[in-house]
Amino acid sequence: MYLKFAMILPAGVLCIYALYYFGFYKNWLYGCSGKISFESFKALYAMNPDLWTLWDGYVEYTKYQVNGMLLDTRVSGRLGFNQIDAIKYQHWRKKLDKQKEQEDTNNKFKEILNALQDDINTYKERNNVS
Repeated sequence: MYLKFAMILPAGVLCIYALYYFGFYKNWLYGCSGKISFESFKALYAMNPDLWTLWDGYVEYTKYQVNGMLLDTRVSGRLGFNQIDAIKYQHWRKKLDKQKEQEDTNNKFKEILNALQDDINTYKERNNVS
C-alpha cells in the first residue's frame, strides 16, 4: 500500500507542477500582454463583443480607428487567464458557440419557411385560391 502511495504522490505532484508550468508560460507561448479575470472579461465582452476575438487559450481585443480612407489599428492586445479562469472561459465559449450555432440554424430554417410562404402565395395568385 505504501508503495502505491509512494508512486502516486510524485505523479500527482508532477501533474500539478506541469499545470502550473503551462499556466505560467502559456501567456508567453501565446504572446499575451497580460492576464485578466474571467469575470472582468465577461463584463467587458458584454459591452462590445465585436471588438473581441475568442481563441482557445486567450482572447484578443482589437479596436480600429478610421483615418480618412484607411482603417488603422488603434489598440490591440492579447489577454490570458489563470488556470481556473481558463476552465471557466472554455465552458463559457462552448456555450456561446452552441448558442451561435443554434441561432444560425434558426435563421436558416426561417429563410426556408419564408421561401415556402412565397411559393404558397405565388401558387394562390396563379390559381386564384383564397
